[in-house]
Amino acid sequence: MSTKLTLVTTSRADWNAVGMLARAAKLGTGWPDVQLSIVAITASPDAHQALMMAIAEDNLRADIAKCCDLRRDEPPNLGCAAGKALSLAAEAVHVISPDWALVAGDRWEMLSAATAVRLAGVSLAHLGGGDETLGSYDDRLRMAITSLADAHFVTNRQAHQRLRFDLKLNRVFHTGSPAIDRLHQHQDRTVLPERPFILVNWQPETTADDPNLGLATILAALKHFPSHQVLSVGPNDDIGSDEARKMLLLTAQSLRPSHYLTLLKHCAVMVGNSSSGIIEAPYFGTPVVCVGQRQLGRMRWQNVIEVPVGSVDILVSAIKSQIGRRYEVGQSPYGNGDACDQIKEAFERLW
Repeated sequence: MSTKLTLVTTSRADWNAVGMLARAAKLGTGWPDVQLSIVAITASPDAHQALMMAIAEDNLRADIAKCCDLRRDEPPNLGCAAGKALSLAAEAVHVISPDWALVAGDRWEMLSAATAVRLAGVSLAHLGGGDETLGSYDDRLRMAITSLADAHFVTNRQAHQRLRFDLKLNRVFHTGSPAIDRLHQHQDRTVLPERPFILVNWQPETTADDPNLGLATILAALKHFPSHQVLSVGPNDDIGSDEARKMLLLTAQSLRPSHYLTLLKHCAVMVGNSSSGIIEAPYFGTPVVCVGQRQLGRMRWQNVIEVPVGSVDILVSAIKSQIGRRYEVGQSPYGNGDACDQIKEAFERLW
């Protein structure tokens, strides 16, 4: 008898990993006894559009796709949207009635989905638990999801240590991240700028008094690099994201994942605080300047330099030391490109 597995996705960011698992289970071989379904629960219309494009780019479709219709990033709005996400996820779980559901990462939308799965009595697997990001409320959300989960697919050795030995949890599997599997198959799919370019990917520091002080520091520092074009990526839907989009002069989240990976691969340096600078950038050998504390505690590679928010001079010096530099290609502490196979084998043991 086949097992019904539901993969939950909430943004183009988590789809980097979840999508590879979906492709392996639905389009690949070796998953003959799985009935796969994909549930997409997004925060805002822009995030929904971006995720639908990402899913389509992988030649897949969501079985159920719902949007919370978040319009502003103020705390009451986020709380109401989280409640709506829980309701939408509960309806999806009721309709599909899976045996297992998998959620990934640390987003508030994912916590809502994980709660719905747990309340429905469905077995829950969590991909990406055990990490730390002390400069964001995502850190506590991730731990909340971990506490709800029946099985844990961790992406690096530090996370495995925290969950298996520090917290003494059972069913902890060190699988690596399917996002690294995607990098092994990546092909450039966008036209690059003629000039050397700096890639900016900033996410608000949601535990700070000023969530975008680091972004103000970045924008001031980039004025010292007039010979480089600056390309910016829109933030997720969090406290401070509306302000960040205005500061970056962004109006939508329309960049396809494959296009973003191409930019990450070829930029002179990535500046910001996105987890992609920690997880994916090492594989391409891309130099990264990580600003602020959002990623504090997350395992990182030698390609990353950390600087505090608020000091333009320090940031300019850090960018100068990294710009145009390349590190060893094909290395990442987050996997070897076989995470999908590792997760499949883990599920076979669980089922």
